[in-house]
Amino acid sequence: MPASESRAGHVKDVGTLTRLRMLGLILNFSVFYRATFKLLDVNGGFNEDCLSASVEDELGYKLSVKEEPEMSISRTFALKSAGGVKGYNFEVCPSRLKEYVPCIDNVAAIKELQSVSRGENWERHCPTLTERMCCLIAAPITYKVPIRWPKSRDEVWYSNVPHKQLVADKGGQYWIRLEKDRFIFPGCGTQFAHGANQYLDQISKMRPIIEYGRRTRVVLDIRCGVASFGASLFDRDVITLSIAPKDVHENQIQFALERGVPAMIAILATRRLPYPSQVFDLIHCSRCRINWTRDDGILLIGVNRLLQAGAYFIWSAPPVYKNEEKQKNIWKGIESLTSRLCWKQVGKEGQVAVWRKPLNDSCYIDRPIDTGKPSATKRMIQTIFPEGAQRTSCRFCKWGKMSR
Repeated sequence: MPASESRAGHVKDVGTLTRLRMLGLILNFSVFYRATFKLLDVNGGFNEDCLSASVEDELGYKLSVKEEPEMSISRTFALKSAGGVKGYNFEVCPSRLKEYVPCIDNVAAIKELQSVSRGENWERHCPTLTERMCCLIAAPITYKVPIRWPKSRDEVWYSNVPHKQLVADKGGQYWIRLEKDRFIFPGCGTQFAHGANQYLDQISKMRPIIEYGRRTRVVLDIRCGVASFGASLFDRDVITLSIAPKDVHENQIQFALERGVPAMIAILATRRLPYPSQVFDLIHCSRCRINWTRDDGILLIGVNRLLQAGAYFIWSAPPVYKNEEKQKNIWKGIESLTSRLCWKQVGKEGQVAVWRKPLNDSCYIDRPIDTGKPSATKRMIQTIFPEGAQRTSCRFCKWGKMSR
């Protein structure tokens, strides 16, 4: 067998394994949404530092919120180990912490940030070992058994996600509405007012080779809102990971997970997203309010790292279609940046623009020296292309720390 064919086969096998791991990650976050992650350590193992001192004082550990009246409730779990079955008793966190996410709601760490201009306050800031609360966040008393899929795609119980503010903010854009005891999701978004299905059909007509369910099977939706884009792709045999920060629009990810759509709290700010390189066939960003051209395009370089060779980036936002001077300047900046990244614009229609990542690094190597940033140095190529990115430590990625 020729060496080139052997190498191609090896790369394909590695890519397939990486994509399977990514699919596992997506499904795990979806299936275990209602599990209590506070009982696990950072490696996913059982955190024995969180044993209840009120029942077993062998560790001498005291909870910082122990005096709360709600803490009198406890739950018992049994774990199998080499020594047999051992029972643990975990106290329940105060009800005011029913939506507490340790690495997102760390107020003390956020106050110490020197700047929040790039969205640092929406990133993960995990508490230290001494700051962690070792208690079980139980479901609210009013929580109901979730509506089963596929009905949950279109409606969820209000009592399970009791947030009305998003209805007031986005109801006019047909994201979501409240009807009696349920939230209803019409399947629309800010940039696809006629529904996600029509929007997906438009993309398919612009670039038929995308072929949902065949060539395109794993998608990332950035700043997903209530995840109607990802929910609609299920019918086309595509699995989508929807991400959004826990910001002023409340916890949108909670809506997505309650609907049954794989989702995570995450943001593109100053740290690279915690996903392997070259795992997504398509990355989508609709009205995501991200300044792609800041810091020499570092955020778009991060997107490029996640895309498979030959994969697509879809952007739906005012600069694509508006003629205002400010929007036109933003569009010119995006055109320049994507050109320097060697992306090819393969479609622009209405509110939607589509780019394709090159199949190899020949474009980067052949570029003139004075092309401008991102520069075509070996270090930058390693950042952009998957094999190099997997071997290169983050300090060489011009990107900051990997999110834990």
